[in-house]
Amino acid sequence: MSDPELSEVLRRYAPDDLAGLPKYARLRETLMRAIDDGYWKPLDRLPKEMALAENSPYSLGTVQKALRDMVQSGVVVRRQGHGTFVAQREGVMAGPRHLLFEDDAGEPLALFPRLVAQERDDGATVDWRRHLGKSVREVVRLDRIFSVAHQFECCSRFYIDATRYPVFASAQMEGFQTMNFKDILRREYNVVIERSSRTVRVTTLPQDVGAMLSAEPGITGAIIDFVTFAGDGQAVYYQQAFVPPNPYALRVESR
Repeated sequence: MSDPELSEVLRRYAPDDLAGLPKYARLRETLMRAIDDGYWKPLDRLPKEMALAENSPYSLGTVQKALRDMVQSGVVVRRQGHGTFVAQREGVMAGPRHLLFEDDAGEPLALFPRLVAQERDDGATVDWRRHLGKSVREVVRLDRIFSVAHQFECCSRFYIDATRYPVFASAQMEGFQTMNFKDILRREYNVVIERSSRTVRVTTLPQDVGAMLSAEPGITGAIIDFVTFAGDGQAVYYQQAFVPPNPYALRVESR
């Protein structure tokens, strides 16, 4: 159904100097110009994909490709079942503990995280039940990309029981994206992480992860699995970090 206001917004912000770009890139630039101008502000929900297609000269496939590109760039974030939202502006992560990169002098490098996906996960791709337990029925997966001192990017996938810890499945997480998730668990649920187990392997990064990091297909990197436990010995969350080749040291703490 046509929406005159949306049609006018897309016409107003459409660039007139990018005729040589692919169609998805033209739409991407249109949406980004509207965001940069403040028409859509951080945490605002963008129109649905079908509405964008119906009120522009672009197909649904072109709209989907433009939005995927914006997700990978950190401009917007998708929440399964809720829509696509304008991401908050960049901020430094407070107290990183799993991804502690250091420069040659041993100084920690700042992490700039952005939340790029918040989705329910059925365990079809990653067997999180092996880590969290078969009694867990519903898990939310949070994907974050980390710019490490603006020198390179890595990413993580965080799995947690959505029934027991519902804040991680809520819209509030957009405002918490720069926080350490351990701090959220302590603040919201009085859960203190006592220990964690880690395994590291060097292998080809999954294709979808490589795409998130704009890396060459088939790139080799480190995959780090973290399983954390509370004082009662129960696993609290499972996290995978994906680190492409880089010149920096990654500190692995003993506790």
